[in-house]
Amino acid sequence: MRELLEPGIVRELVTHALPAPTGTVLYANQAPAGPGVAMLGPVEHSLSGPAILAFRDDHPGANWMHPCVYAFVDVSTGALLATVESDRPPVFGFLPDTWTVVSATDRVPDLVPPSSQDDHANTEESS
Repeated sequence: MRELLEPGIVRELVTHALPAPTGTVLYANQAPAGPGVAMLGPVEHSLSGPAILAFRDDHPGANWMHPCVYAFVDVSTGALLATVESDRPPVFGFLPDTWTVVSATDRVPDLVPPSSQDDHANTEESS
């Protein structure tokens, strides 16, 4: 298993690269993807170095299929490498435990188990 990035570092990099408007929930995988070919939502993407896979649920709490966004954020620079719009989450059900909630200012992050929701209550985007 790949080494996980610290949640605080992941939050900082992702919140600066991918906006999380009010009413959305932003998640990120602490296990970097790349280098090499990796899935960005439903699309294969070539990465020259490690990148954080982020996922923004634009309508948390709604049944799927609704708008969402996937993004790769460069681990070294924090640059937004690519985004892809989609209509489905990374998995149906709860996300694997390598994922963390990055921003959930006014919505319940429903893709993590209820026990994890308390840990992420009132998570705010840092600016």
